[in-house]
Amino acid sequence: AVNMIGVCVASLDSKLNQLIVSVSKDNIDIIRGLCTLTSHVGEHETEWIAAGSAHALTIVQMQLAFTRFPDRNICDTSLEFWHALQDVPLSSRHSLLREQLFGQVLEVLLTQSVYPSSLTQQNKDDLDSDSFNRFRESVGSCYVMIYSLLQSSYLTYLLN
Repeated sequence: AVNMIGVCVASLDSKLNQLIVSVSKDNIDIIRGLCTLTSHVGEHETEWIAAGSAHALTIVQMQLAFTRFPDRNICDTSLEFWHALQDVPLSSRHSLLREQLFGQVLEVLLTQSVYPSSLTQQNKDDLDSDSFNRFRESVGSCYVMIYSLLQSSYLTYLLN
């Protein structure tokens, strides 16, 4: 049953790519829904994800796309997925779900956590500071989690 759910969810990957390319107010709810769905699959079927079938790896890539998504609410929804996957021992994970993947997640989260480079006093008022700061606080636990995996190479990611 889990594999069937995974197949169905992974088949949505091409639709997700179409939605991301043409982001609009109408499809942001669809993207949020897909993120929530794949996050729940990952949180509740972590061992299946960790085993690394082709469909599970597609879901992981979808989650990486959600983490990278400009809407921080969508990115925030994906964080529990990464926490759940990190709880699986390395020896029980597919080789693609280890250090390299979490290095990518770290790079994405670092990018998501900085103030926009184009921030001016005028558009600073448009930025929801409380929401942005809450997001940065929730990402903090991910940084600790990723450090426990990457250890010495964590610094390399921070410097690049």
